[in-house]
Amino acid sequence: MTDARLEAKLGFDKIRTLISDRCMTDYAAQKVAGEEFSTDRSIIRMRLLLTDEMRLILMFEENFPTTGYIDAIPFLEPLQKEGTSIDVLNLAKLKTVTDTTRRITHFFSTVKDGVYPNLARLAAPICTFPEVQRRIESILDRYGDIKDSASEALFEIRRD
Repeated sequence: MTDARLEAKLGFDKIRTLISDRCMTDYAAQKVAGEEFSTDRSIIRMRLLLTDEMRLILMFEENFPTTGYIDAIPFLEPLQKEGTSIDVLNLAKLKTVTDTTRRITHFFSTVKDGVYPNLARLAAPICTFPEVQRRIESILDRYGDIKDSASEALFEIRRD
């Protein structure tokens, strides 16, 4: 029996759709769509461990961020080209993304060792950039509008 037929027979394709429909971002939905069916015991075990850890976090942890998940790729990729800039709306989104990332890494760095070992291992290589966050905060207020004092911060960014 082919994997596709086995997936359909077991309902894995429906599970994938149910999970994809609950994703907060297009990127996450694409990652779910890319997940392949597996009969490998170690892969299944790891997926179940990750799922259970995340379930426990969502049930019991108040400090884990449950909002602020934004697809950053669509507005970051164009910035790779020389001479491009970011607009205010996307700068506010970047602020949200960097803050959420900082909160996730902080959560895993402060949680007791061994409580969520598999998710902590996944989060370990994530880098945060406090200077980027600081500079964005010097330009935008908490509502995502440009501060009156932002021209000084923009001058500082261009000078660097």
